Amino acid sequence: VPLLTIELASLVASAGPSWRGPLPDRTQRLLSARTSGLGGTACAALEVAALFGDRVDEGDVAAVLGFTASEVEIACSDAAALGILERAGAGRWRFAHALWREHFDARLTGEARARAHAGAARLLGDRGTDLIAIALHAQQAGHAIDSTVRALALVAGGRAALADGRT
Repeated sequence: VPLLTIELASLVASAGPSWRGPLPDRTQRLLSARTSGLGGTACAALEVAALFGDRVDEGDVAAVLGFTASEVEIACSDAAALGILERAGAGRWRFAHALWREHFDARLTGEARARAHAGAARLLGDRGTDLIAIALHAQQAGHAIDSTVRALALVAGGRAALADGRT
C-alpha cells in the first residue's frame, strides 16, 4: 500500500470523514521531495496558480506574478513533466490531483500570500467579473489590498447590480 494512502487514511480515521484542513507535515514533506527539481519560477507559478483553484490560466498567473506568459508556460510544462499539472487547452492547465493544489496553496504564506491574493483580486477586479472570487481574494489579502482594488470590487458590484436590473 502506498505510503501516502496510509498517511491520508490515518488522518481521516483520527479526524473523521469530514476532515478539511492542511495536509499533514509528513505528506507535505513527501510532496516537497517530489518537487525538489522544480525551479523557483515554477514553484512561484504553482503557488499562485493554487490560489485560483484546480484550473490554471497561464495569463492570470503571469499577471499576478509579473512574469511573462512564456515563463509561466515553461513552468507549467515542467510541472506537467512531473505529473503535477495536466494540459487543459491552450494556455490552460489543471492540477493532476487536489493534493497537488493543496500542497502548493499551503506553501504560500504570510506577506507573499497576502500580496498574491491582492494581485488576484486586482486582476479579477479589472475584468469586473466573478464578484465572489474578487471578494474572497480581497479578504485573504487583508492589509495588502489597496484602495484601488476595493474600488474595483465596488464598481464590479455596481455593474452586476445594473445588469440584474437592481438599483
